[in-house]
Amino acid sequence: MAEYYSADLAEKVTRGMTENALKCKYNGGASVPFGYVIDEERHYQLDPIHAPIALEIFNRYASGESITQIVDDLNRRGIKTSRNNEFNKNSLCNMIHNRNYIGEYHYGNITIPGGVPAIVPQDVFESAEKRLKTNKHASARNKAKEKYILTTKLFCGECKTMLVGESGVKKNGTYRYYKCASAKRHECKLKPIRKELIEDFVIRKAMESISDEETVGKIIEQIIKLFEEENVVIPALERQLNDIQKAIDNMVKAIEMGVCTRSTKTRLEELEAEEDKLKKDIERERISQPHLTEEQLRFFLDRYKNLNVSVQKNREKIVDDLIGSIVLYGDGRLIITFNYRNEPLQTTLDEILAAANNGSDINGLASPKRAVAMRQPFLVIIHLPVKRSPRYSGFEGFFHFVIY
Repeated sequence: MAEYYSADLAEKVTRGMTENALKCKYNGGASVPFGYVIDEERHYQLDPIHAPIALEIFNRYASGESITQIVDDLNRRGIKTSRNNEFNKNSLCNMIHNRNYIGEYHYGNITIPGGVPAIVPQDVFESAEKRLKTNKHASARNKAKEKYILTTKLFCGECKTMLVGESGVKKNGTYRYYKCASAKRHECKLKPIRKELIEDFVIRKAMESISDEETVGKIIEQIIKLFEEENVVIPALERQLNDIQKAIDNMVKAIEMGVCTRSTKTRLEELEAEEDKLKKDIERERISQPHLTEEQLRFFLDRYKNLNVSVQKNREKIVDDLIGSIVLYGDGRLIITFNYRNEPLQTTLDEILAAANNGSDINGLASPKRAVAMRQPFLVIIHLPVKRSPRYSGFEGFFHFVIY
């Protein structure tokens, strides 16, 4: 009977929690995501204080700031997680992966789009999540002595796996190439490609593309359109500032009515500090998105044209800023997608080899073959002095040895 009642209770609990989930209610257990609160009916609602900070976190990471920089800033400002702990790398990464922030309700196998109030726009969330995944795969890129600048950009067209850097030492020197990660496990037959050949070719094509006036004009047009879009961060920060100012006014009224304790004074100071901080954030956000002119944008893009592509950091900048992805197929096809144009560039390994010294003896696949030494004639003349000898009186000079 005890076992029966236990099973029956478990079934009822599961049924009740499922019904709650279908109504997008909070079922307990996991902590409430940062930026949300639970109302009396157990529905998710936006936290007026922390929701704008959650949006700020996504915007900052999507725009290029590192996890460490954001975590250090949040902790310096005294902002705590939903569990009242300091932020760390794991808590921030979990936030960026959490799809609650785009309005998706999740419980077990139940997913309901729009079941939760959204904090982060879809494009910002996807950009932040993509960057987080990219940085996870690129962890070995900066550890290697030789940087493989196409890491996280170069993919196998056969199995969709990322190509990774490989190097080895042979009698004729060190060789470096990109190899499909699945091929390393003997699960794909895509041949590796020489590092220098494909990197030089990709950079050359990127520089040629950015030098095209039609392409530059399209880039400038797209950037100006982005500037014309409404800034969603500033209104959120202004709403948060308005809530803080109302709280300050209420606190001042309470003090005027004689309600003044040590905690009241401390809370007022905290609110005033948060008010100053929000004002600075709003001003910083306004400065960070200036309306640049076409002339200023063209000047910025012209800087790419003047980059010295033989400098390593410039090569990395070109690949990171201009290249979206590169897909290599087993039949030799290569498709390069740029960040600033919709039409991908389609080429072949034959074009890469032809561009590399008009088809030199380096075939671009796997490690280079050992060069065969050509037999060329050469001349060596050795002069050996001969001293005067009693046996050969009257002769003194040199013996000449000629070697071919």
